[in-house]
Amino acid sequence: PRSRRHALLCTALYCSVMCINGGMIGAFGPSLECFQRSTGLGQGALGTSVLQSRLAKLGGTVLWAWYATLIHSGKRVGMDPHTALSIHLVLTAMGCAVLGFTQSGFTLQAMMVLSGFAYGVTDSACAQLTIWAWEDDPRWQRGCVALINAFFTLGAFVTPMLVAFSLHYLNDSIWPAFHILSVIAIVSATLATRLQSPGVHTVGHNAKNSFSDASGAFESDVGEVELESRSLGEEAKHGPAPGSLSKRKPHGLAEHDEASRAPEAGCCDRRGGGDAGDKRTRLFLLCISVIGFFANGCEHAVATWLSSYGVHSSGLTEEKMAMMTSNFWTAMSA
Repeated sequence: PRSRRHALLCTALYCSVMCINGGMIGAFGPSLECFQRSTGLGQGALGTSVLQSRLAKLGGTVLWAWYATLIHSGKRVGMDPHTALSIHLVLTAMGCAVLGFTQSGFTLQAMMVLSGFAYGVTDSACAQLTIWAWEDDPRWQRGCVALINAFFTLGAFVTPMLVAFSLHYLNDSIWPAFHILSVIAIVSATLATRLQSPGVHTVGHNAKNSFSDASGAFESDVGEVELESRSLGEEAKHGPAPGSLSKRKPHGLAEHDEASRAPEAGCCDRRGGGDAGDKRTRLFLLCISVIGFFANGCEHAVATWLSSYGVHSSGLTEEKMAMMTSNFWTAMSA
């Protein structure tokens, strides 16, 4: 098992990664108008690019889920989790660096897809690895999962203000926010390669422990049977002690009856409770999925298009709408 210091260092790394992800999502919306002017893409093409980025993010999430399942099942995987995390952080850095100054519509669309895919992997990886890092301490586990999500909101809160600052003072430019994110991503990728990945209790490991426990219990039962057979053999030779037979037989019969009834009751309980438990689990997952679908849909739709809506429908400046996007993320964290 890793030390608590190692778990804290891992959590700090995941907080920085989540801050990058939140910053990238927070900077997208206020930058759409600038993207349109620099690349010549229309609102429809930009909307398609955002959709492609979100689909790429879904693909990255599915890829990490498959990768984490392989690790948890105990199968041999050629790539360490932190190595995979660092690779996708480099992809994020590349995407952010290009988004800051590109004037090509195709390049913009390609980088949005690339950064969206890397976002899907790193976002899921940070949540899963935080759980693995604190697997032996549920209290710290819950707190650290909440902490990394708070850093996501922090990133989404800061980058719209950076976009507003650069639009106002740097002659209609948005590169500072994306280039700062690129630098942080490179630093985080470097730290990820130097920090050992958290361990995980694999299914194979648990199964092995269960087999060892069962073997120990079997050997204990065999030992008790041998002792009982020896005592019965001695009684057959020398005769039972006075009063021992009358006491032994009812006690043995009672233990035998309880032992024979216990597995049957346990099996019945497991069968009856298992089906109901599976149904409750599926219903719970369905409800959480529906809530997550609508909550995330509203969250990202508003954060992405709030700036464009204010500029075109209300005549507000891009700087004001960027600050409003930052306030939106602040309200989300509350």
